[in-house]
Amino acid sequence: MTRPGAPGARRPVRPACRRTRQPGVAHPPRTLPAAVDELVADEVLREALGRLPGGDFVDCFAAVMRAEFDEYHAAVSGWEIERYLTSF
Repeated sequence: MTRPGAPGARRPVRPACRRTRQPGVAHPPRTLPAAVDELVADEVLREALGRLPGGDFVDCFAAVMRAEFDEYHAAVSGWEIERYLTSF
């Protein structure tokens, strides 16, 4: 018996279609900044994660994530150099 999708399988198995939008179901944020904004606005998580000596854990975590995101996007990757700098 061959596994679905294995080389030599007669028919590839395709996942069943499912609705991507369902009433009452929130979709996760698409970017880290959007996720951090939602975390900061979530009073239930803010209460559950508690406080640190310098303030709420959520605010400290959000500051670290935002700084990390900015630092990551300030760097130029090897792929970007290869893709764009060698094109001209």
